[in-house]
Amino acid sequence: MAKILVIDDDPKMRRQISALLATEGHQMLEGRNGREGVDLARKEQPDLVLCDITMPEMNGHRVLQAVREDSALAHLPFIFLTGWGEKEDLRTGMNLGADDYLVKPVEPSDLISAVDARLRRRKQAAPARGASVADATPERLAAALQLTAREAEILSWVVQGKTNPEIGMILGIQLTTVKKHLESIFAKLGVENRTAAVTLALEKLGSRPARRTGVVRAALVGRQNARFSACAPGRRAPIVGCRAEPARAASPRRHRTWIQARKVSPFTACCQG
Repeated sequence: MAKILVIDDDPKMRRQISALLATEGHQMLEGRNGREGVDLARKEQPDLVLCDITMPEMNGHRVLQAVREDSALAHLPFIFLTGWGEKEDLRTGMNLGADDYLVKPVEPSDLISAVDARLRRRKQAAPARGASVADATPERLAAALQLTAREAEILSWVVQGKTNPEIGMILGIQLTTVKKHLESIFAKLGVENRTAAVTLALEKLGSRPARRTGVVRAALVGRQNARFSACAPGRRAPIVGCRAEPARAASPRRHRTWIQARKVSPFTACCQG
């Protein structure tokens, strides 16, 4: 069982997400806005945060920044759950250190899978090797491995589990450019693949003292692709954030309930007809 904090200014959204994850055995906490969510995170020390972006007091990006700047919370898995789907918004969240980004409407099974994956990766990332994923900042990688600034930046995202297409989107560069930089990184490190590069990077960082920097440290753990789920005719399972009714009720064991999205996005348009 994990302690999960849901931060959203929509009370119905909070209740239904909490109910869904509570059926999975998790202890749920609820923050009514960004500022309250940050206070709860500092007080309760949750194992994972699910956070909306558009909120009063403090938006989701500022919540994430506050979490990453707090040494006690820096490694906390953080998933955005929002009705926004613009690439620039996604890029901002990922650069600030988000672990995942689920766009409404999203299948309850996808939400549960994302949460389970993040919690599992958090356990796997326990500091047995002397350096954690959060230590792999571009600055430290460049100094420890003699890489260029761009190579260190790309390797930092590789350590965090991002795929080549995701890295290209985050950095705003072509996929072929990402691949060329990775080839150069592998050659400099004397390795043949991403896994070996990550292992070597963490080993090198574990042998060097960490330096505090003024930039926000990314604390991403593992790989979980951001999912963008559009409603499709004939879906049999309820979709988180969708306004339509399910064609067939979902399993009562999981109590799949529709989560009414307060903010309408292009992804819900197909459900309103």
